[in-house]
Amino acid sequence: MAILSPRKTDGYIHFDEAECIAAGKALDEMYQNAGPFPHIVMDDFLPRVFLKNLLADFPDTTDHQYFDRSQERLKYQFRPSEIPGRSLRNLVMELNSPAILRFLQELTGIR
Repeated sequence: MAILSPRKTDGYIHFDEAECIAAGKALDEMYQNAGPFPHIVMDDFLPRVFLKNLLADFPDTTDHQYFDRSQERLKYQFRPSEIPGRSLRNLVMELNSPAILRFLQELTGIR
């Protein structure tokens, strides 16, 4: 089961703030008490079916420069404006929404 369940209203992807707060609270001890420093691994953060439906929205990497440093080898960087698919661009923007920030606040204990 996914930690968060994105919703779609009139074609717009968004997160429920109450669900985000509850999910952050449910994982806060695991994150905050992890050693040797606070961290967490979240399998299935978003539903797999939801993510599979976004694959077609990913930008083409042909002729696009990737990072070639040991800490981020073969990673690409795209601005939201460079993402051709509407749904993926919407998700990228929504991952910076107040609802997700509340999830992170509850998870980390950082206000």
